[in-house]
Amino acid sequence: MNYKLKILLTLLMFPLSLFSKVFITPEEAIKDTFKNATIEKKRIYLTENDVKSMEQELGFKIKHQFYSFYVAKENNKTLGYAILHTDVVRTREMSVMVVLDPEIKIKNLYLISFYEPLEYKPSDRWLGLFISKSKEDALTPGIDIPIVSGATLTSRTVSEMVRLTLKLSKFLDVK
Repeated sequence: MNYKLKILLTLLMFPLSLFSKVFITPEEAIKDTFKNATIEKKRIYLTENDVKSMEQELGFKIKHQFYSFYVAKENNKTLGYAILHTDVVRTREMSVMVVLDPEIKIKNLYLISFYEPLEYKPSDRWLGLFISKSKEDALTPGIDIPIVSGATLTSRTVSEMVRLTLKLSKFLDVK
């Protein structure tokens, strides 16, 4: 391959590396949170009525009818739940894993991947604002949770993922 072509390919690939970033795999996030627990999957199917009702309550469109929660158990005791959400922020995808404790409070948020420019990436400190929140908390972006200046769409998308997770938790048969 001649050197001009190599330079051109390098220059074309360079901007993509600025956008794409995988921070942790979903498997690593689950292992980090639940250590050696047994992980089961709980699949949830939303009916059209479920979707309409939840959209009205949440104030945004729900894009899917199928969701899978990871249920972590140890000695037949539920340690918590996790769900992986992937959504488009502006033009590229972001994946976030929302982890719930057995009382359905946010235990952790993992930014799994972020393909937008990294200046729009939510900080760990900002993600930490969701910790210990529950379905009783409004979590409205710009009111209850601050919107990150310069990353408004990211802030809204993460807030929607968290709020949707908390609404979906009613299908988990939590005792």
